[in-house]
Amino acid sequence: MIGYLEGEVKKTDGAKVIILCGGVGYEVWWAGEPMLLGDKAKAWIHYHCTDKAVALYGFADERSKSLFELLIKVSGVGPKSAYSIVATLGYQTITSAIASEEESVISSAPGIGKKLAKRVVAELHDKIGEEAGEGAVVRSGIFVEAEKALLDLGYSKDEVRKALVSVEKSGKAKEIGDVIKAAIREVTE
Repeated sequence: MIGYLEGEVKKTDGAKVIILCGGVGYEVWWAGEPMLLGDKAKAWIHYHCTDKAVALYGFADERSKSLFELLIKVSGVGPKSAYSIVATLGYQTITSAIASEEESVISSAPGIGKKLAKRVVAELHDKIGEEAGEGAVVRSGIFVEAEKALLDLGYSKDEVRKALVSVEKSGKAKEIGDVIKAAIREVTE
């Protein structure tokens, strides 16, 4: 499985880029800022494999990849629809729209109708941090586990959420233990 690519952009073709890594060119559906030939690419990758096709979806940061992976878990949202939402709207707009239940924002992405947008908001509202302004947290993976652990340690929900937003924004903590330690440092400072 491929989780991250770093290399030179060899070709751009609208939504797709080819990233050369170690002599191999990977074709990636790119959901970040546009890239130019020769740019150094750093891409968090979602590897999607079905009976009919294999596709790589690339994101500039891990939180956008996590959001994409949450979106494809919504009933009726496949990788192409999730890609359309993330590539068109971006992380901040999506998380804010879901937290504030603005279905019209989600339905503004190409190929996303009102019914599907309503389902996305309904199914993801509880999984997106309520502080969806600057620094919204996609409540999945290690951050959900860290939140539970910190609440079990007796920290308030407000303290925990603020600390986790700060830790997530720093991007330094990758393992559950590191997230918890960094969050405790944030709370105690």
